[in-house]
Amino acid sequence: MKTINFVPLGNKVVIILPVVEEKTPGGLIKSPNQMANDKHEALSKNYMTIITVSAEVTKVKIGMEVMLTPEMVRPIDVDGEMFGLIDVDHLQGYKL
Repeated sequence: MKTINFVPLGNKVVIILPVVEEKTPGGLIKSPNQMANDKHEALSKNYMTIITVSAEVTKVKIGMEVMLTPEMVRPIDVDGEMFGLIDVDHLQGYKL
């Protein structure tokens, strides 16, 4: 399991963001609008893995795969790598 040098405060968790290709299968560079749409779709249709949680979080734990509300994910940069910060109340559920 990957670890990061960051611990959220409050009722928050950090997730690994999905990788979205910058080019189409044909090699064309996607527009910023298309990239944003692809990121939103990837967040809304896939389970995301929790990488770290705050001390207050008790409903989920590190390593769980969760569904979430994409609009509520705040991108954060930790040591040059992008992750998503989200309040536990905006998680929709988790994979058993």
